[in-house]
Amino acid sequence: MARRMMQVPACVAHLKKGEEVPGIVPLTLGDSIWDLCLEHAGRFEAHFEELFSPDSEDAEEEEPDEGQDEEEEEEEEEEPQSVVITGTVAGYSASEARSAVEAMGYTIAGHADENTAFIIVGKRPAPHKIKEAQEFQTPVINAAEAGVLSAMISAGELNPRGELPVVKAKLTASDVREAK
Repeated sequence: MARRMMQVPACVAHLKKGEEVPGIVPLTLGDSIWDLCLEHAGRFEAHFEELFSPDSEDAEEEEPDEGQDEEEEEEEEEEPQSVVITGTVAGYSASEARSAVEAMGYTIAGHADENTAFIIVGKRPAPHKIKEAQEFQTPVINAAEAGVLSAMISAGELNPRGELPVVKAKLTASDVREAK
């Protein structure tokens, strides 16, 4: 029996960076078709959702109802929620993870505080960021395993439902001297 070899197209976004990643999601606009990986398909999905959402800048502005509460007006003026990313997120470089989360409407913060929406924890997270997240009881997305973050991005929603890992603090030179 003869074997059939099928060639999987490469993600056009990765090809531009000189990388070859399978493009398993076709993006079709009119007569043009682009093959994308799950990561880039999720990014485009987020861009299209933002572009075509009723509250986008291009949408016609509606006159507010006279009965609109002041609370609703305050909600509209809220800043994007902040997110902390620590460690190596499986399937993403640091800049790709930041871009993907920012494309979903979040801002990236360097440290967790009482206003942090959640923390995304990859492999080898910074112990001080884990400690801050514990202190403020920050919700967690455990993104150390491949596909966790990309699946959430593809679904269009980041759902924190993980647990903070136990991380040993790094030893400093003074810690080593004191131990002797």
